[in-house]
Amino acid sequence: MLFERLLVLKSGRSVKVIASEVTILNTSTLPIEWNILVKDPKEVHFRPLIENTHPIYWKLKKLSPYQRKLAELQYSGINKIEINKIIKELGKTLASQF
Repeated sequence: MLFERLLVLKSGRSVKVIASEVTILNTSTLPIEWNILVKDPKEVHFRPLIENTHPIYWKLKKLSPYQRKLAELQYSGINKIEINKIIKELGKTLASQF
């Protein structure tokens, strides 16, 4: 795992953003997989925000992977300031890896 950030929103919803390396043989690039998990106040465990049964899922399939994750972050209830902080932190983490 490269990066993990937990945010608790005013509504009580917890949002966990996790970035991890994806190991692919025979490649020199370092693919990153983002996972965005949410937990509402009455729930015990974190769950994916948007699954294939969610109404917005098919709209997100048309976006690039990066745009899809940004849309998921916005849809989870995180404001743009926090999203920018997460992106900057992830960029610093990736820069320190190389």
